[in-house]
Amino acid sequence: MDLISREEARAAGAKRFFTGAPCPYGHTAERFVINNRCVECAKASGRATFAKDPDRIRQLQRESYLRHREKQLLEAKRYRESEKGREKIKAWAARNADRFPGYVAKYRENHRDELLQRGREAYKKNREKHLAYAKVYREKKRASGEKTVRARKFEPDREMRNLIFRRFRAKKMGAAGDHTVYDVARLLESQKHLCVYCKTNVKYGYHVDHITPLARGGSNGPENIQILCPRCNVRKRDKTHDEFIDFLRNVGF
Repeated sequence: MDLISREEARAAGAKRFFTGAPCPYGHTAERFVINNRCVECAKASGRATFAKDPDRIRQLQRESYLRHREKQLLEAKRYRESEKGREKIKAWAARNADRFPGYVAKYRENHRDELLQRGREAYKKNREKHLAYAKVYREKKRASGEKTVRARKFEPDREMRNLIFRRFRAKKMGAAGDHTVYDVARLLESQKHLCVYCKTNVKYGYHVDHITPLARGGSNGPENIQILCPRCNVRKRDKTHDEFIDFLRNVGF
């Protein structure tokens, strides 16, 4: 951390300064230009105040945010775009590297309907702005030779493509329930990547089968799906689990 006096920080328009000298409570930390108070002391005082009456503090924070929403959003944006803000975001991502990947995908999966509704409302409210931005975006991608997000959506990974198709079939046939790619992943793990019937390793190719077929009233929920090798799934067709077991016995499997 660079050393800077209070006078130099005030002249530069900064909110904090750092001299390297500890505060009366032993914190070697930045201090606020406005009152010369130690940042760590201020944090400790804030935590103590919050612990005394958390509900009141939360209410005051909400009211303050609503009164100064535009100003706070602008300040937050400036901070994120600053060098210090970018470094802090990178440091946070490095500390949480084990849980960060997939977080956004899981959130979108769990809040799909809510996000779609919010997107529709935002588009209706700012339609002309969205159209103008989309036009500039397409022209920029076309000039650079890159594919747009819309174009890349037509090249989803295999399991997501198959999931979309299963949802379409279930909706068309009026089947209840739904499952996600995470349900399929959990099934693969619980079945140890083996076909339910022939125990073939399905690591490099599998089908998601409905135990009770959709055509015979089965649901599309996670409780009615299983992982099969392509050969067993094709042979099973619209048979139930018990019917397929009898079929395998008859053919001497």
